[in-house]
Amino acid sequence: MSALIERLNAKLEGELIHAERVYGVPFALPGDRISYRIFGRGKRRRLIVDEIERGPAARQEPFCEHFGVCGGCRGQHLSIDEQFELKVRSYRADMIAHFAVTPIELMPERVQRYRNRMDFVVEGKAVERSSSEESGSEGSIVGLRPAGDFRRFVDIRSCHIQRGRADEILSRTRRLISAYPGLPFMRREKAGILKYVTIREGRISGAVILTSCEGNADVPVFREFVSELCKMLEGYERESGYRFSLFTGEVGPLSEVSAVPGSQLLYGDPYFEEALGPLSFQVPPDAFFQPNPDGFFRLYQAALEAVRPRWHGGSVIDLYCGSAVLSLVLAETLTGITALHGADFSASGIELGRRNIESYLKSKGAGFTFDLQARDLNRGEMLFPEANLVIVDPPRAGLAPGVIRWLNEHPAPLLLYISCNPSAQVENLLALREVYRPVFAAVTDPFPQTTHLESAVLLERRP
Repeated sequence: MSALIERLNAKLEGELIHAERVYGVPFALPGDRISYRIFGRGKRRRLIVDEIERGPAARQEPFCEHFGVCGGCRGQHLSIDEQFELKVRSYRADMIAHFAVTPIELMPERVQRYRNRMDFVVEGKAVERSSSEESGSEGSIVGLRPAGDFRRFVDIRSCHIQRGRADEILSRTRRLISAYPGLPFMRREKAGILKYVTIREGRISGAVILTSCEGNADVPVFREFVSELCKMLEGYERESGYRFSLFTGEVGPLSEVSAVPGSQLLYGDPYFEEALGPLSFQVPPDAFFQPNPDGFFRLYQAALEAVRPRWHGGSVIDLYCGSAVLSLVLAETLTGITALHGADFSASGIELGRRNIESYLKSKGAGFTFDLQARDLNRGEMLFPEANLVIVDPPRAGLAPGVIRWLNEHPAPLLLYISCNPSAQVENLLALREVYRPVFAAVTDPFPQTTHLESAVLLERRP
């Protein structure tokens, strides 16, 4: 079967219509003819692309040799302006239609070398790949997965969206892995040792986290590899003055989790150091931090500038606070905070948040009281004192129903909603519209070449 791509969607995919159902085709443009097959029935139906015959549409020349096979990037064939418009237009239309607010649109400043974390899969068996690709050695792969395919892997020699030092460490680590044929894990056979290499490059220092199959920490080939990796990182630090600490953790043979909690420090510091705006933070190797802090900070800074003239001091509640990074940047930006209350699912994140706040207060000689709680925000009663400002930064699913209910029943004068999923944010704002009204919105693309956006909305309590 074959069909023409008619348009592009917000996921930067070409859209193909078959039997009145719309399918997304990565890397395609309007006018491309797609040869395809349909597998499965009902909701399990999926489209398999056999060939893309390119049409007349103008294409941007991809900057990465792996584009079109690797699933990490979706938009290198489009200009940044085209990507941004495709991703933003639905959010812009919703904010204008529902709330009469036109978002400020912040174009990305960097389109390559912006990401501070990449998780590379290690696979010890040769798998199908394009003719332009080759394995690391003896059929081993250090790379990423194809678009929409979790079972295959793409060998990645260089990743242009990760930061430059991290890309150099990837290259050196690949060469080292190739010297140990028995090291990579083979998923089909459930044999081998090394499953993932995670590289995190902060503004000040970085981390390399190895994730291996459990029970192999003392296997000679793994111990020798780790020893050589430590030497490589020591040499890199002498050359560059930049430290990548080394950690290792274990998972079961069926697990596909990388950079797991409790990873053991083998070289360097028990953290890496990253910055968001004016503040730097010590980040444990398994902890979340904004993947593009510089890109995200432009959005957060714009939102705080909207808060500033409406802020008259008082207490702050930070829901989904994590390690209190946003709270502390807020405290650095706005004066007059008297108390900070926060909550998050992650007990380790809350513990780190407490340390971050204590360190901040000590360094600034400033004072406000604080109370952070580790709790399930999807369940249970929300118990917080009244606040002058509430910050929410939920996961992609958006605000939990209980959080929406609490916000409606205990409205603060100001509510700042940060979102990594603008469509979910709009749905939540509709559920809050009887009590709050949006007065400012901004949207940015901290992750060029991918499908993701970040948005911020400031709301005021209705009289």
